[in-house]
Amino acid sequence: MDVVETKSAQIKPAQKKDMSWKTFFLYVILVLAVRLFIVEPHSVSGSSMTETFHDKDYLFVEKLGYHFTNPKQGDVVVFNPPIIERTGDRFIKRVIGVPGDTVKIENGITYVNGNALQEDYVAHPNMQAANVTLEADQYFVMGDNRAGSYDSRSWGPITKEEIQGRVLLRLYPFSDIGFYPGN
Repeated sequence: MDVVETKSAQIKPAQKKDMSWKTFFLYVILVLAVRLFIVEPHSVSGSSMTETFHDKDYLFVEKLGYHFTNPKQGDVVVFNPPIIERTGDRFIKRVIGVPGDTVKIENGITYVNGNALQEDYVAHPNMQAANVTLEADQYFVMGDNRAGSYDSRSWGPITKEEIQGRVLLRLYPFSDIGFYPGN
């Protein structure tokens, strides 16, 4: 009877170390890809979206969806503010008007294409007037705390290119965890 000697399939310590670096590198690439292209964390700063969102709320913004569809009226979006307002921070506001809409604000009531919006989410109405017809790729955005929001009423519409994504998840405070908060 012949005996065949086989080597056991043991992984040497040097191979384990090499595999751990490859695994670590793969995880880093995966996390960066997800953060850059799919979901990004944000913390709310300020009171412009009160009562919907509060200062220090922790949110996740989904970034992929608007590559395939356009923002809709009522979506809560995170965007880069207009160039004149760039501070490095992103803004969070609600989409009120989409391309082709006429947005008019009169006596604290918001009208889109002549129809008054039912805005149960508005915390403090404001009497600041506006009247704008949106061109292709323009969006009119406002905070839910109209009296304390710096938004399209002041600096005009934003473009789809400036929109980073839609709020997908509120993670903090834990008592308010939920998907698509504010919708």
